[in-house]
Amino acid sequence: SFSEPVVASCGKDDDKWTTPQQFPGLRYRVCTSIFLVLVTKDGAVVNDPNELSTTGTAGEAVFPTGYLYHTGYDPLNVLNFRYLPRRLDSAARLQYQNEFALQAGCAAEDGAGVCVSLSHIRRRVDNKLAGLRLPPTIRDVNRCQTATNAEQQVMCTSTTAHHTYSLYGQKMIRINAVF
Repeated sequence: SFSEPVVASCGKDDDKWTTPQQFPGLRYRVCTSIFLVLVTKDGAVVNDPNELSTTGTAGEAVFPTGYLYHTGYDPLNVLNFRYLPRRLDSAARLQYQNEFALQAGCAAEDGAGVCVSLSHIRRRVDNKLAGLRLPPTIRDVNRCQTATNAEQQVMCTSTTAHHTYSLYGQKMIRINAVF
């Protein structure tokens, strides 16, 4: 969740929501230009199709996932991302890739490949772009500081730890889609 109310726009006019085929025969209304990059396989090597949630081919057994998903009933400071486990995804504890895993990008390009409709996440209070940087993970070397917050809670146990407010620090989500 964000620290304040936000609004996400899928494309410049919020008109680029799509229903891509993720798993064969399975479609959800999502914004494919706003997504969360998740590490979906422990010990994955480079170019492993299950390394990240953004890898794979739409409509195949390993497909891109982790897109913005609008539920219509969440608090104004919450955005949901629909991650669907894919064949061979396997993680002892789900975590996003790094501080920059939340991405908002181009929703539509013209014939020359120039972006003509950019997705964004804005603060409701003043309509300015919201910061997309997430609490650091173990992959963000030396980014997690061991200092305490205002309530004297330790946010990181070391400079190479998952931040307390990261997905890993907040939820225990195990994936074992080895089938």
